[in-house]
Amino acid sequence: MNSTDRYDGCFNRFSFQINKMGKYVSITIPIVEKLKDEDIMQFALEYILLRIVSFIEEFLGCIILIGGCWQEALLRSYFLDFGSDKAKTDVQGGCNLGSLIHYAKSEISFKNNAKKIERIFRHLFGLSPFPDQKTKDIILDMVLVRNVIIHEGGWPSEEHFRQVRTSGAIKISRTIKMSAGETSFYKLEITDKKFVVNAVMAVQSLMQHLNSGIRKGAS
Repeated sequence: MNSTDRYDGCFNRFSFQINKMGKYVSITIPIVEKLKDEDIMQFALEYILLRIVSFIEEFLGCIILIGGCWQEALLRSYFLDFGSDKAKTDVQGGCNLGSLIHYAKSEISFKNNAKKIERIFRHLFGLSPFPDQKTKDIILDMVLVRNVIIHEGGWPSEEHFRQVRTSGAIKISRTIKMSAGETSFYKLEITDKKFVVNAVMAVQSLMQHLNSGIRKGAS
C-alpha cells in the first residue's frame, strides 16, 4: 500500500457520514421550520450536533489507529513519556499492538481543552488536529452541548456556561435573588441554525486540514 493511501478508509468514511448528514439536514430542517415550533427545532438541531460529534470521535480514532499501526515504535514512546502508570508498565512489558492501540484510542478525549488529542497528534504526526483556534472552539462547543445532553439530561450549570466559546448555546434562563445572593439557572438554546452551519463548516475544515497535513507527512 502506498503510504499516502493508508488513511483512505478513515477519510472516505468520514466524508460519507458528513455528506449523509448534509442530506438529512437539507430534507428535515425545512420541514421543521414550517412547524414554527422552537422546541422541535431545538430537538432536531441537538440530534444533528450529537451525531456530528460521534462522527468526529470515530474519525480521529481511525486516524490514530492507522497511524499507530504504521508507527508502532513512536506510539510506544508516546506512552512511555505521557501514559498512565498502567500504560507505562504494559508498554515497558512489551504489550501487544492491540493493547497499545486500545490505549491510543483512549486519548481521543476533549477534556481540558482537548489536551490529549492535541498531544498524541503532535507526537505521531507533528501537527495539531485542529486547523485553527476558531475551528477548535466550535468543535469544543459541540462537545460541550453533547455532554450536557448525554450526562446532565440537557440541564447545563454555571460551569458549562463558563465553558461556552463561540456558539452562545447556553444562556441564563432565570436569576433569583436569595438571602445568600443571586442564583442563576441555565438552559440550552440551539434554535439558531447558524450554530449547526458553523459546525458543519468546522468539520469540513478539520477534514481538509488533516487530509493535507497527514498525507503530506506520510508521503
